[in-house]
Amino acid sequence: MGQGRAASRWIRTERVNKMENAGTNPLFSIVIPAYNAERYLQETLHSVALQQFDDFEAIVVDDGSTDGTREILSGIADSRLRFRVLRQENAGPLMARRIAISYARGEYVVFLDSDDLLRDDALMVLAREIERTGADIVSFPFSRVPDFSVSQRVRLRPGEYRDKRYAKVKECVCRGCFNNLCGKAVRLCRIDMDSDYGAYKGLVHGEDLFQLLSIIDRSESLVQINEPLYYYRDNGSSSTSRFRRRQLDDVVVVSRGLTEYASKWGGACIKAASVGEASLYISLLNLLDKGAVSREEKMSLYRVIRSTMLKEGAFERCSIAVQRFDYWLILCNLRQGHFTVVEKLIRAAGLARRIRNRSVRAFMVG
Repeated sequence: MGQGRAASRWIRTERVNKMENAGTNPLFSIVIPAYNAERYLQETLHSVALQQFDDFEAIVVDDGSTDGTREILSGIADSRLRFRVLRQENAGPLMARRIAISYARGEYVVFLDSDDLLRDDALMVLAREIERTGADIVSFPFSRVPDFSVSQRVRLRPGEYRDKRYAKVKECVCRGCFNNLCGKAVRLCRIDMDSDYGAYKGLVHGEDLFQLLSIIDRSESLVQINEPLYYYRDNGSSSTSRFRRRQLDDVVVVSRGLTEYASKWGGACIKAASVGEASLYISLLNLLDKGAVSREEKMSLYRVIRSTMLKEGAFERCSIAVQRFDYWLILCNLRQGHFTVVEKLIRAAGLARRIRNRSVRAFMVG
């Protein structure tokens, strides 16, 4: 890290000097949507203020909060010129990010959720990679521990992806294992700000993937690094932590977008998108199992999800590629209307996942 930090300090000094002398825009715009975020927002903003790289602006959007978020942001906006605060009526994280991006002046946009943290040298590391590669997207893993000591598993191997190799990035996005915006620095000009997203106001479930599809389509290069620069907090109160009926509508919209781009990209993306679409619907079933709903209501919602998937042709698309065995079993039984079996399979898969996660955490601690 020593040589990397030294190189990044040089990049920071050079760019700050250029900015002061020529009035250029910052290298980074950090975009932070905030809705009823008072519990963690100050910690999140503090992680931005502590950055060891000065060439950035931070744009926070208060998405119609009803708690103390407004007061926290008023203090930040007054005391730190580097921070800008925007306010809108509640429209969801997609629209909050879009409005922030429309005000962004940075060459690259970094996405940060209001309950997460950036490592204090995150922008330094990103600047170093931008200087070295000139890639449209710099992607990095996140950590689920606040000291950034444990990195998530990254499905895309570290390295540069451009020309023919860039097709691997598209395939990975279609598969649903690379769909987070938080964890990427994106060149501003690769974001489709000429598109109108007004019809998608309130979209929550899968909104990262929905926005990322056009970014991946417009970009030409990506570099994947292996350093966890982002702390992802497992927040049980987040908008996607429990099932809501409107999330099914969100999944339909995102699945249609995924299918459209996969068809455009062709090749391995079509089969990969069948896996990604299956993951979107399975995630709804998982949330429903966690929710505080009666068994009768759960069975009724299974019927609604099944009916929607039949109407959308999702079962046919999801059968194009071989799924994970547990996914395959769940979808087969859902299609046949064997809802009691679906419930048992979802619970068994959830138990296996919890045991696996505990084992991994115990191994890391040990």
